[in-house]
Amino acid sequence: MHANRRISTFLRPGRAGLPGRRLGVGLVLGLALAVVPARAGDAPLRTDELLPGITATVQPGGALVLARLAASSEPLLAADLVTPDVGARRRPLSGSGGFVGRAADGHPGGLRGFSASADDDGDGLVGEDRLDGVDNDRDGLVDEDFAAIGETMLVVERAAADGGGRLEYYHWSQPRLQGAVFASVSGPVGSRWQLTSGGGAWQDLALATTAHSATGKPLPHTVNAFVAAVDPDADCRTGSRWLGVAVLDAPTGGRVGRALVDGRTLALGIGAEPTAVVACVAESWLQLVRLLNDAARVREGLTDPVTGEQAPWIAAPTCQACRTAAAPAFRWRLDRQGDLVMAAELGQGALAMPDPDLLAVGDLRLGAPSQLRWIPAAGEERGVAWSCAREMDFEHGAGHGTDPFAALAEARHHGAAGRLELVFPAPSAALVQRLAGGGGALAVRAITLVSLDGRRLTAELQPEVTGDDPLRAAVALVDVAVAEPSSPARQSQLLRSGSTRAQLSPDLIRGWPNPFRDVISVSFRVPATIGEAFAWDRAEDEPTGLDLEAPVPWQQGRPDASVKVYTMSGQEVATLYDGVAGSGEVVVSWNGTDNYGRKVASGTYFCKLQMDEWSVTRRVVFLR
Repeated sequence: MHANRRISTFLRPGRAGLPGRRLGVGLVLGLALAVVPARAGDAPLRTDELLPGITATVQPGGALVLARLAASSEPLLAADLVTPDVGARRRPLSGSGGFVGRAADGHPGGLRGFSASADDDGDGLVGEDRLDGVDNDRDGLVDEDFAAIGETMLVVERAAADGGGRLEYYHWSQPRLQGAVFASVSGPVGSRWQLTSGGGAWQDLALATTAHSATGKPLPHTVNAFVAAVDPDADCRTGSRWLGVAVLDAPTGGRVGRALVDGRTLALGIGAEPTAVVACVAESWLQLVRLLNDAARVREGLTDPVTGEQAPWIAAPTCQACRTAAAPAFRWRLDRQGDLVMAAELGQGALAMPDPDLLAVGDLRLGAPSQLRWIPAAGEERGVAWSCAREMDFEHGAGHGTDPFAALAEARHHGAAGRLELVFPAPSAALVQRLAGGGGALAVRAITLVSLDGRRLTAELQPEVTGDDPLRAAVALVDVAVAEPSSPARQSQLLRSGSTRAQLSPDLIRGWPNPFRDVISVSFRVPATIGEAFAWDRAEDEPTGLDLEAPVPWQQGRPDASVKVYTMSGQEVATLYDGVAGSGEVVVSWNGTDNYGRKVASGTYFCKLQMDEWSVTRRVVFLR
């Protein structure tokens, strides 16, 4: 159904064909088999697939569980309503529940929107007969005035024995919203909706992105959310998935309120008025940022072009070009440093931007690129550094970019003409063999990718023609690097390989006095050898074949270095050094002011040393 038709129909239910009272009768018949009491031990009330192999299940007591299929480990996410009168005695995911109702988008009697704004029968009264199996307004009809949001709706009215409360769950089937479950939660004063991560700890972040409307108008948006890594030890090659939770009733751009975070437990304060929340899982960092912002836009809804009324809880359609754009063909090559370069020529009708973390050749994921380069048909080349988002980025206060294409805005448009290059460091031997063929196997000639709006596509993949025999030249380049184990190219490959990325040694930066009141002196040293420069959390993470006495393979012979101060939440406070550093020691100072000369508050801050693509972070304490 077109969006405009949908808005007009649901804003004016009296024009939808049948009078409101007759719609109520149809609803009773439609829900006759769906309105049943839940009993302990019953099968799950509903299960939706969010990602391949990951489902969202609503338990009989109303608890929401995100879990892997055929996995005996703890859930990825478990959410349950805890009420003050029975919260201390109630076991997680238990409770028999009470009334259970199911409905679908466009169901007779259901208006898009939460019950507080529904006048489905057009009698001037709002929400006087919600979906609860009871004739609340005593007019002889049941559930004729309720609110239905999304393609599917599930309502769990908890029994008094379980402390009461009401949970409504909604799920849209559009691919770009597949990973999100929307919820409206209410309960007695003092209740909380408690969400427990089965992976990493929750981090409170502001996530910004820029999409565009159906007419191509830019739509910058920011949402405040709690995020957690599904597997804190995973990287983009092995699959880096993320959980996200956002309170959608909070003002756009405002901080999420009524929340208590304790490691892996997130508790949202709940009252008698419904609180709108979205919980989602995404297979990359950029997909998580996009999905959470899309969910906030769904909450905002659309404006009816006829009446000018705002209709919330409508998923706006994507633009025609996004729906029909084809994936561009890719060409690959290995550069002189042994890095893999994936290049695509973008032009009219081509997909503007793929998710850089989700490219795969066959069953092998490429991981996160170290750099994105945009070479427009007319204009100067621009590059953006990138890396795989990991939980430690946020724990150390460094944050992570939420939009690597912000500096490449021109490349976002469907009419953009130019060349996009993604540079992947240290490709594995298996990946090179998959690309070039060998050992009797044929070279793979297709690459799978995911667009920034969530579409999964397949594109042609060919070697880049740089000589008479590009395949042989590419394989020969790898052979040379392997044959010279101490070469800078080989050492650079090894440093970027492995399941755990190399970090600068903490011995390279120090500050004194710490804590400090007036000024702290921060010194950092440019190391000469690999053994002096880098450290790994575990000895087994150090790549085999690394020459610890070899020179550090800086990109320009000397590192681009910076020393910056960040808050605990990852916001940059001050830049103490930024430039090319030679060998030896450099000393800088910080007097507790930000980049604008304003005195900062007392507390703990992070001082981050960055050299080329590697970094290390130290805590400093400022006392006023």
